[in-house]
Amino acid sequence: MENNGWVEINLPWVDYESELPGCPEYPYDEIDEKIRAKFGGTEQELEEEFCKKHNLEHIFEFKREAASKDEIKEFNLFEDKIVEVMDWVADGCDNDPLITKYNAEFEEWTLKNDEYVKGNDFITSGWCRPGVLIEVKIDDKIVTHLIGTINTLCGVCDDCVAFNKKSIVLRAKEVFKYDNFLR
Repeated sequence: MENNGWVEINLPWVDYESELPGCPEYPYDEIDEKIRAKFGGTEQELEEEFCKKHNLEHIFEFKREAASKDEIKEFNLFEDKIVEVMDWVADGCDNDPLITKYNAEFEEWTLKNDEYVKGNDFITSGWCRPGVLIEVKIDDKIVTHLIGTINTLCGVCDDCVAFNKKSIVLRAKEVFKYDNFLR
């Protein structure tokens, strides 16, 4: 039987199950403690405190046009503090020693994990590149996709919405070479 260049793959699109043990955990609790010490509460806690004080179910219920000057001033201060918290989390938090340590540990673990899972799925099989025609079983249907047309960035990703957790790449065939691919 002629295979016309097709190679049997029979791998899941992405392996959601395999993972190297020991993935570092983000230090949420420690960072929240630092935010509390620096700003008097986390963003959520500050919002809950403001809402409770003003009998609001949610912060979006605050109406400036119905508020007194003092309430508006207090709301503006609240908003300023929330922006400070968000700015610190977005910018300053990255320089925090806890985050620096976590980022280094996570990067090291990610490199090891990439090797650990390599070949367990189509994404890491070496076939996931532009110019490869794939035959995929999605649920009970077999469909064909040309990689490079799935994602406008000339490739595919492990969270591609064209496939689901149960998708199996049955076979693949290189139909053209794409030399400008960085993977």
